[in-house]
Amino acid sequence: MNEYVLLLHENAGEFASLPPDQQKAAVAEYQAWGGQLAEAGHLVGGQKLAEDAGRVMAQSNGHIDVSTPALAGESIGGLFHVRADSYERVVELARSCPHLKYGNRIEIRQVDKVE
Repeated sequence: MNEYVLLLHENAGEFASLPPDQQKAAVAEYQAWGGQLAEAGHLVGGQKLAEDAGRVMAQSNGHIDVSTPALAGESIGGLFHVRADSYERVVELARSCPHLKYGNRIEIRQVDKVE
């Protein structure tokens, strides 16, 4: 089985702008989806990330710059680390993620097995 990371891209601050009851309902959807992945043996782990847009560090001209936000208007709101036997299967799993229902994007990246 290969491992993949599903990076949940979203418009920065969009989730925080939802009323608290809608936020709670959305979180419950993601938890239920993660539970289904776990029951099927696909889930390695997952995390919801803090609402801020994060920071990007880069070295330039001998010093390290820290910029904010990570991407103008977009952030990664969370991630799921999953196992699947093929890229086609992980795409199938990602299609059922509630994140797409909210008009967001999912980036699928295969974990490279470093030996």
